[in-house]
Amino acid sequence: MAAMSTSSSPLKKLVTVIVAALVPCVAIAVLLGIFGLLAKLFGHG
Repeated sequence: MAAMSTSSSPLKKLVTVIVAALVPCVAIAVLLGIFGLLAKLFGHG
């Protein structure tokens, strides 16, 4: 069990870094998508 926890530590750190990098990108992409959709709807309306 001890060996398992020590080997998962770097992996956990890597996942944390990846998630920390992806979350802002995903949030920006979603906001831009929603904004573009609203602009398109209001533009046609």
